[in-house]
Amino acid sequence: MADRILLTRFSRQLNKEDVLHQLSCPQESSAHEELQLCCQQLEPFFWSTAVPKAVIAFSKAPKDLQGPYLQTGDDVAYLMSTIGGGVEQLAKQYFEKNNYLAAMVLHAMADTYLFGMEKQLLERFQEACKLRNIGAAKRLEAPANLPIQAQRLAVQETDASNLLGVSVTEGLMLYPVKSCWFLVKLTSDCSVFCAKHDCADCTNYNCPNRKET
Repeated sequence: MADRILLTRFSRQLNKEDVLHQLSCPQESSAHEELQLCCQQLEPFFWSTAVPKAVIAFSKAPKDLQGPYLQTGDDVAYLMSTIGGGVEQLAKQYFEKNNYLAAMVLHAMADTYLFGMEKQLLERFQEACKLRNIGAAKRLEAPANLPIQAQRLAVQETDASNLLGVSVTEGLMLYPVKSCWFLVKLTSDCSVFCAKHDCADCTNYNCPNRKET
């Protein structure tokens, strides 16, 4: 059985310039002021519907994940985070009312916040590793380093359905969609911590947060 840690305390801060970056709207853009105002007006509604949570689950790699990076029985950790489905539902309501701008901004706010949650999640993961006298050898993500079928396994190992309200669709996508996860191969060398996202390994070439290496 996995050793799980549920995290429910995350900072309620949202960088509006990062939101506008998600929307490909630089400061010199003619739409910058309008989008910034829209973001400010929507922020209270965002916080009333976003429910940030995360789970860290320490476990063993199953046979299904055996490959170039993992062997059956390797020590691993699954890290899954979500902001729930409330923001997505709110954006849908705006969309149905033909307020496409508000819907688009809400989605960008959700993506920005979910991306920003990772820094806090990794800090707590590092603390948990230190308590267990272990390190983080390599970060692995689906589908770049792991089969997409690993999504179902991640939900199972983190008990995400019960703890986070996250499930997997028939198409192997996470639901709610404003959720994400990754796996970390662990090591007995507690001085090693390689759990940050590496854009060089990522196949999402259109990601607005992508950094060239």
